[in-house]
Amino acid sequence: MEHKTNLWFCHERLVFGLVFILSVTGIFAWFSINEQEDPFFPYRNGFITIVAPGLSPSAIESSVVLPVERALSGVDELGGVDVQIAEGVAMINLELKEAIYDTRSAWQRVREQMQGVESEFSSIVTEFKLHDRAQDTAGILLAIDTKLPLLKAREYALSVRDHLYKLEQIRKIEIIGASDQQIQVLFPQSSMIELGLSPIEIAEQIADANSLKSTGTLLQENYLTSISPVTRIDSIDALNDINIKLADGNVSRLAQIATVVQTPAVVETESFRVNSKPAIGLSIVVPPNQIRSVEFGEELLAIVEQLNAQQQAFTLRPIFFQPQWTKERRDGLSQSLLIASMGGGIVLFLLMSPTLAAVVSVTIPAIALTSIALFGMLGGVLEQMSIAGLVISLGLMVDNSIVMSELIAKYRSYGMSSFASSRRAISELAKPLATSTITTIAAFVPLLLSKGSVADFVRMIPVMVILAILTSYFYALVLLPTMTNKVKNFHIDQSSRWFHFGGEKVARLSIQFPKVTIVTFVVLAVMLSSLAGGGKGEFFPKSSRNQVIIDIEGSFGSSFKATDSIVQQVERYIRDEYSIKSLTSFVGNSGPRFYYNLSESPNAPYIARVVVETNSSQEVADLVKKFNQSLSDKFASTRIRARQIGQGPPIEAPIEVRVLGDDRTSLLAAAEDIFTLIDTHPDTVDSRRNYIIGKPSVEFDVIDEDLMKSGISRTELSNYIRWRSTGIESTKISTQQELLPVVVVDKVTVGSRNIDELMSTVLISQDHTLLPVSLFIEPKLTAQAPILSRKDGFKSFAVKADVVDSADEEQVLETLMTGINDIEQKYDVMISLGGEAEEEGESNDALIKALPAGIILLFSALMIQFNSYRIAALVLITIPMALIGVAPALSMVGLNFGFMALLGVLALTGIVVNTAIILVDCVITNIRTRYMTLAEAIEHAVKDRFRPVMLTAVTTTVGMIPLTSPESPLWPPMAWTMIGGMVTSTVLTLIVFPAILLVTLNESKIKTGS
Repeated sequence: MEHKTNLWFCHERLVFGLVFILSVTGIFAWFSINEQEDPFFPYRNGFITIVAPGLSPSAIESSVVLPVERALSGVDELGGVDVQIAEGVAMINLELKEAIYDTRSAWQRVREQMQGVESEFSSIVTEFKLHDRAQDTAGILLAIDTKLPLLKAREYALSVRDHLYKLEQIRKIEIIGASDQQIQVLFPQSSMIELGLSPIEIAEQIADANSLKSTGTLLQENYLTSISPVTRIDSIDALNDINIKLADGNVSRLAQIATVVQTPAVVETESFRVNSKPAIGLSIVVPPNQIRSVEFGEELLAIVEQLNAQQQAFTLRPIFFQPQWTKERRDGLSQSLLIASMGGGIVLFLLMSPTLAAVVSVTIPAIALTSIALFGMLGGVLEQMSIAGLVISLGLMVDNSIVMSELIAKYRSYGMSSFASSRRAISELAKPLATSTITTIAAFVPLLLSKGSVADFVRMIPVMVILAILTSYFYALVLLPTMTNKVKNFHIDQSSRWFHFGGEKVARLSIQFPKVTIVTFVVLAVMLSSLAGGGKGEFFPKSSRNQVIIDIEGSFGSSFKATDSIVQQVERYIRDEYSIKSLTSFVGNSGPRFYYNLSESPNAPYIARVVVETNSSQEVADLVKKFNQSLSDKFASTRIRARQIGQGPPIEAPIEVRVLGDDRTSLLAAAEDIFTLIDTHPDTVDSRRNYIIGKPSVEFDVIDEDLMKSGISRTELSNYIRWRSTGIESTKISTQQELLPVVVVDKVTVGSRNIDELMSTVLISQDHTLLPVSLFIEPKLTAQAPILSRKDGFKSFAVKADVVDSADEEQVLETLMTGINDIEQKYDVMISLGGEAEEEGESNDALIKALPAGIILLFSALMIQFNSYRIAALVLITIPMALIGVAPALSMVGLNFGFMALLGVLALTGIVVNTAIILVDCVITNIRTRYMTLAEAIEHAVKDRFRPVMLTAVTTTVGMIPLTSPESPLWPPMAWTMIGGMVTSTVLTLIVFPAILLVTLNESKIKTGS
């Protein structure tokens, strides 16, 4: 009697119960774990904003930026420091090293360094702030439709913001489209002359009347009580009522000597338009990896509907809505997974007996659901990469089950019992399947262990693949034998004869003519290689969104008004010439970062972005080409570039060349030569500089002697000029839902003065004498660089460019490098590359560093299984056999080889190596236990493995077909890579590989195990 209790597959209730629990857990996890559309990148990017009113770029560089750079050099985690300096402001972009994942600690070190140096320039800097979550995506943008003035819409937006903050899923809400508000105290020069009261004194008295800090605390018996400020202004009415001491000692209410109004900031800095109409919007950020995006979106829309029902004058309308895209992406990939699984099941039922097909088909959802359950237990987030990992794993899931079921059925057909058949099949396949599982894992280990943005983007694919193939291995050893034991009529059907016949013919072909087969293979490989067209292509393909991004960039120093005029012309042209769904425009900035791949440019009056929503995603590529042709001709003086939204880490330009050094004269000359070199290249388009030589600027020569005699300080002199230009900020008061600055101004139309008006300013000396400002300053116009750039401690200039659609940026850059290197030597400067070259370099370096781990694992598995360098090498030969069909397949469908195709190669490697391992193991078993010759062993191994190999190839190919749809450009390169590779590798593995085994293996050494 057979003893069964000590074998796991005999504990049927335990096995089925655990599989059922894990499958139900997988279903629950699918509908409960956090989800989003795309992977999230760690917070490696941040920036420091510096505001130093009145300082020139060179003054900010020497007084503020250099000390900060020196301090930041002590933060080892920083990988890059990029500085942009303009008049009165500077932005220091910080990037942590790609290997840093504990970003919270790294940013804390940055803060500590900032605190240590802040005292050096605190007297001239009004804002010095670190923003360490620059990578947050504002995936939801709500616009407010109304017929009321924008100021009323802004007030409503503030109330909506406070209401939405009650949702715990929301991290941040910003109001966009409304210029910053301020409270202006209108105190014209005529009033100053009449009252003998300077605007500086008014600003100081207002500030004095608005004490914002607590006065202290008192001990009242057993508790402490705080003492409120002695005086505080909490409304415009209260501001009007404060007392101002006049020059003659009398006191007057502020309202009697000045006019107080709430108004937009002096200089308009941004605008937001929907379908060419000015609007107010709410940009919403939710924390990544922490919510179920679709459910949150439904909850938010329900609140929006309630608010719209309550308020008839305003209507909230979603403009960008990330949850919608998350649902589309999830549903699309889920449908692909379902279709692939069903297609695989149909293939199994067509090519296997019903009982075998049913058993194998049951394992597919069991493996998928168990993988999802384990993924959820590990804290995984459901997004397009994790779902795609399941689709990729389909062929790997099926392969183990097919091999095990075929062997069990084979032994059952010999008359063995179900228990004996399962035990023998497990004993024969446990080790080779383990080896093939480990080798498949080894193919994905470098991607799993590598660090950096690209690795972060696709991290969930190797995670899900590894979970799926490990589950597949254990289910092949446990679940499948347990199920076969419950099936009485479990055998190979009559169709196996056809497979047996086909396997026999294929085996004899390779055995009888091994050298001819090998030579034919080499010729075929050369022919297929010559048929392959296309280049490496984009590192990541475009997204499938029906949105065109049009970036507009004027020259540095261009005003908001000039940029806005161009945008309105672009809007009119697009509306008149093209049929589109909607237009959304942002002027003075790039708008919210509503998609993770978009770069963000805040507070830039020369920047604008127009988002064109098309009626279908298929129109996007064609519209991009048309826009770039027509807009560049129509607006030749402005840089206007249309593009599709990309995928993968954000890259501003495919080609970016930075020139670094200490002498800006040499840097400028080198940068200009590089710009000419790049701009004249036939495959580059939209070449552009990130610098400008100079723009008009007003400087004042101060007559210090006369100024000192009058008793007026330089600070007072600056404040008088500021009063007549942009105003003197006094304090801030709370009104409604926000804190607004109080600014003393000469008139509402400040900022529009010319130099003659400024020179007509009158000052009040210490003895209350009225003195014209022309006594103390002499104006002069100069040309200064409005923007100064620095990179990693060096002064820098950069040139950027795109490439034409038919060109490969890597090849273009290679052709440029000789000239760039000559320029580097000519001007004695340093050159560094940014753009896609930098991203690919960092990614390749990360993969290379992690590659040894995969190689070690792969080598160890093969040596444990075969203990032979020769056999291990022969197994690895099957990998290039698979790759032969990749390039022709991509070429036939017009796709280039990019990163997603590389993922297909990795998945393909696992399947092909799996097949080779089991084939070689069959050969060795036939020689050692069945005493066959080498030729007989190979022939029988091919016949035995022919059907499982064909089944795996067909089910994998069918499983990839749903991903070939052009609806999502991300997946076709991977799908066609696997399809092309499977077709050629299947044929070559069954024909060429046996011939190679016959020529290279030594029968006597196999028998002895040496």
